[in-house]
Amino acid sequence: MDDMELAYALRTMREHIYEQAKNFSLGGMLAFTHLVGRDERGEPIEPAAIHWSWFAHIFYCWQRGTIPVILAPWGHGKSVNVAILLPLWLLGHDENMRQKIICNSDDNAVKRVRAIRSFIGDTLKNRNKNLGIIFPHLRRGTGPWGDHSIAIRKSPGAVSADCSLEAHGVFGTGIGGRADLLILDDVPDRRNSIEQPIMRSRVISTVKGTWMSRLEPTGRQAEIM
Repeated sequence: MDDMELAYALRTMREHIYEQAKNFSLGGMLAFTHLVGRDERGEPIEPAAIHWSWFAHIFYCWQRGTIPVILAPWGHGKSVNVAILLPLWLLGHDENMRQKIICNSDDNAVKRVRAIRSFIGDTLKNRNKNLGIIFPHLRRGTGPWGDHSIAIRKSPGAVSADCSLEAHGVFGTGIGGRADLLILDDVPDRRNSIEQPIMRSRVISTVKGTWMSRLEPTGRQAEIM
């Protein structure tokens, strides 16, 4: 194989990965993670077997109308993959989706919104290059663009006034409207589950009574801890 043939083969393979990332499937999610994903240091993410198993479990549960729960040690990329890249990929497939991410603290909730916001970019020039190739329609809308909520451009004729993405601490305010996706991101922590066990019942009642009540009957939910 000469240099031209090799270059053509590599270009064809890359084009196939981009097309795969557009598919609403396990393979599509993994391809998207490979092309778009960045860790907290800004380095590319290479999905490992453990990440494949998480997404396989999530899709398996959603197809059967149940709630997936991911348990993994700290530092294995749960939040990056499930609370940042997954919501971003889903917004690429449905720009009218309303998402809520609930964390143990308000500070962590802000980090999730900022991460997703940084991929989409304040302007098209600042948008993640590969994200723009896969989902060119995914861009900032005319609504909020802050630390707790953002709005992306919705499809023509969309009537919902709700934000595209909101994130809050479990005891946060500003509940907002309904949700099509609810992600519980490390809601139980050392403080509210061990150091102050009296808070356990409050966490449970708040999650069930406040946050899960916002989920549409046809909505999806996932929990990581």
